[in-house]
Amino acid sequence: YRELYRDACDAFFARPAVLSLREHIARLREAPHREGVRFLLSLVHADAFAAVITKLVQHGLINPEAASQLPTSAAIDPVFKPFTDPSQAPALGFETIALVTNRMREEQALMALSQVEDAGARAVARKGTFLAFTFPDRYVEGIVDDLIHPQWRAACFSTTCTNASSWAVYAKGHTGAALVFRPVLENGRRFLPVVGANGVSHVVGKPPVLTRRAMKLEIVPVTYTRRAPEVEFFQSLGRLPRRKLDRTWHHDRAGARSAMIEAAKKDEAAWRAAYWERFTLTAVTKLEDWKHEEECRIILPDIIGLYGEDAAAIFEYDFSCLIGIVFGLRTAEQDKLEAIKIIRAHCAETRRKDFAFQQVNYDTSEGALVLA
Repeated sequence: YRELYRDACDAFFARPAVLSLREHIARLREAPHREGVRFLLSLVHADAFAAVITKLVQHGLINPEAASQLPTSAAIDPVFKPFTDPSQAPALGFETIALVTNRMREEQALMALSQVEDAGARAVARKGTFLAFTFPDRYVEGIVDDLIHPQWRAACFSTTCTNASSWAVYAKGHTGAALVFRPVLENGRRFLPVVGANGVSHVVGKPPVLTRRAMKLEIVPVTYTRRAPEVEFFQSLGRLPRRKLDRTWHHDRAGARSAMIEAAKKDEAAWRAAYWERFTLTAVTKLEDWKHEEECRIILPDIIGLYGEDAAAIFEYDFSCLIGIVFGLRTAEQDKLEAIKIIRAHCAETRRKDFAFQQVNYDTSEGALVLA
């Protein structure tokens, strides 16, 4: 199958539209982002589809009739002229045009599927639509989700306890409670001591068991902005083994290495530090629409796939860091009494006398929630 893959790649990259696409991309005045890459791939997807089908037929893997009416990519030169010709200034940027075009393509595919009423026929039509139209979109989503940064979990906090919207959304319409934590400060950074899973122990003949240990996880403030952080794709492929990464993404068939990774080769420690800095920045950046939450986060990257199940992602915090509970406007009396009973037992066990219970109230004179 590796030979088949290489044959299909050679056939694809030899097609005129693909050769032309590479030249046009090099002349673009702005670097393509996610929507731009989707759009670029869609321009030559017909050629990719035709190259694969042709090679499958040649290798005797599918019926020759499948190659009788293969699509070809339309002329792409006119598409790029407004974005590569210095004498022209398009009213909209390349990424905006790409976004609109991608949405139109998605709507056309959706409308075509909506005309198929039979469930069986629709299932077949969805497969055809995926192969012929939406594969570039799924491909871009796949490489972004699977190759750049690991999956991650987050514990979310807020620096305020009087935001009515947060109480309504996160506390079951003001009926819940808020936990007040006092983090550990080290060199101006805030940490929360916890105990949680950090690995898996394997014993022959027995199911694997999660290993747990004490750790301190940093609490990072969320940044609110109008634009998401940019990630340089080829310098951020952190989830593949080095050998596979170099072979698949950073070297050509002749063995020549991409100049984009020279810095990583010279100082891998610096590259790793920058990689995790970008990961954290991505995980703690939200749109300005969420600014009212005044959020902070503990980010837990799932590097080896430990936290896929919710039970494995449960961490125990140090009770000494929990310094109070705030009850909501509509917290039931029975719930308050139960919480007080539990906390009193913990305080007696640890000989604490500094725990505080507070109540949120609505101050009519201020027109805002206040603590009492």
